Amino acid sequence: MQQPHPPATGKRNAAQPRNIVDGSEAARVLGINRSTITRYLRTYPELNRSPVDGKIKLDLEEFRRHRDENVNRMKSGNHAGRLFDELPPGEAASSAEAEEDDDTPADDAGQDETVAKIRARVELIKLQRLEREEAVETGQLTPKAEVEEAKGNALVKLRDALMSPDLDLCEKLAATSDAAEVATILREANRAALTRLAEDFENDAERGGPA
Repeated sequence: MQQPHPPATGKRNAAQPRNIVDGSEAARVLGINRSTITRYLRTYPELNRSPVDGKIKLDLEEFRRHRDENVNRMKSGNHAGRLFDELPPGEAASSAEAEEDDDTPADDAGQDETVAKIRARVELIKLQRLEREEAVETGQLTPKAEVEEAKGNALVKLRDALMSPDLDLCEKLAATSDAAEVATILREANRAALTRLAEDFENDAERGGPA
């Protein structure tokens, strides 16, 4: 006589629910800019769960864990203990013992090690680029083009200040024929002009405007 089968429960094959959010919500929860997420997904597109091009859907915990691991790897200087193709210590020891009994040429092992180093270097370059871009967004770094522009503006302002005619200075120079006195007058005038420029540059920097 057949025994009746127990009723199926809803727990069988139940999948763990995933916290899937869009880019804006992920940026809000993680406290980063949405553009930072967009650039990160250009480097790691496999993290984007959206089936629609141009849309962002993230498994929040997966993205957080992936990004934290990469940041920690870069800051540690040793890539969190292992590189791409490196084995954990126990497996590495077993692999070394197996290689002693293997007839495979040593050149293959050397090539594998070189490929692993190249991949690790490429990964580190990607992470450094992402960190620089994020530092620019948060104001920790200033783009080179903006620095060059500020230097150019400062030099133009310096040139204009030194080349602008000063009637009082002209009258003082015209009133004396003594070379030593002329040199003294010019030094004092240049010192006063440079002092004013330094104050202008400091005020512009505090306002965030061009020098």
